[in-house]
Amino acid sequence: MHKVTAETECCQALYVRELAHRTANVLQRAIAAVHMSRRGNPDHLDDAMDCLSGAAELHSILSEQGVGPVDLGDRVKLVAIMTGQACGATAAIQLVFDADTLVVSSEAARRVAMIVSELVGNSIKHAFPGEVGSILVVIRDDGRHTGVMVEDDGVGEGWSRPGGQGHGIVDGLARSLGGEARRRRLPSGGARVEILMPSLAIVSGQPAGSA
Repeated sequence: MHKVTAETECCQALYVRELAHRTANVLQRAIAAVHMSRRGNPDHLDDAMDCLSGAAELHSILSEQGVGPVDLGDRVKLVAIMTGQACGATAAIQLVFDADTLVVSSEAARRVAMIVSELVGNSIKHAFPGEVGSILVVIRDDGRHTGVMVEDDGVGEGWSRPGGQGHGIVDGLARSLGGEARRRRLPSGGARVEILMPSLAIVSGQPAGSA
């Protein structure tokens, strides 16, 4: 079982504030869209409604206090899609998933989902100035380690920005799972973040392979 440490609670609180900030931006876009629709541009209102729906669903998923095991790939895929919707990602930004079937505790899934949401959201916001590209999310487990990778083919601007909390959120949540985050700038200009941690797989509530 993964204990909720003070660092984990701090990282989760930071993530919630970051998510609230993004949601505030969605609300601002929605208000602007309402004004635009009143001036004869109804398409803007549809886009704003999609963002609002995505933000609401994302909040709902990440605030769940589930007690049973979940499939990590399914949970992460849903969170990544809702993150894209909440961030206003266009259809030209493609989300690609490649995940092993991996049953984990609901708390471990929530922390990994927060990490992936933060990384996907940052890529959508900063990596695609032309609003075209792809984001790949990969989950692998070999019985000893679980690896999570988020990679984009955009134009990287670095991971640390003035006032940004994302770097610390990802690192702290990775540590809370017994792992670490590794960042790499790709020759193409894109970015790759890999989280490697002890296997999160559970069998009857215990890590896979444990006695």
